[in-house]
Amino acid sequence: MTIISLFFFYNSNSLESVNDIAVLTLDTPIDLDRICATPICLDPSFEIKKDMKCTTAGWGLTNENARTGSQLMMAVSMPTFDSENCLSLFPDIFMSDPKSQICAGEPDVGGVDSCGGDSGSPLFCLDETSGRWVAVGVVNYGEGCARAGFAGVYSDVRKYFPWILSRMADRGSPSNP
Repeated sequence: MTIISLFFFYNSNSLESVNDIAVLTLDTPIDLDRICATPICLDPSFEIKKDMKCTTAGWGLTNENARTGSQLMMAVSMPTFDSENCLSLFPDIFMSDPKSQICAGEPDVGGVDSCGGDSGSPLFCLDETSGRWVAVGVVNYGEGCARAGFAGVYSDVRKYFPWILSRMADRGSPSNP
């Protein structure tokens, strides 16, 4: 499977950690009949409640001292929390647009978070009404790996829903990386 186009959000700024989102077009459709491939929902109206347990999964580092990512996909569930609490953890860098980011983790005790190499991995929550998993975020940044006093910050994909749909419909020229 090869990436044939890559679309970056038009106002992406990695220095400010905002609008850090992209859409890939693959040369081969994903076979959703395979056991290991299932679609995840994108629902712009899905509401993340305070302390809702959501999950992230990826092949990144398993601790700050690791030199390579995990050979197995790792997953961790953690609660989400409000922008004001997250702002207190990252006063110098968090949120030029509070509606574009989600915080998740256990800053009081640490131990649950994404880590280096997980950037771009999903944050997804169970919609208890429908029983479906909903993609709500993409790993953006944090401080170390699961450190107490910090949390993971995720780009909120719900904010980008119209742009994602337009990229899926328009398979034209990709962005320049």
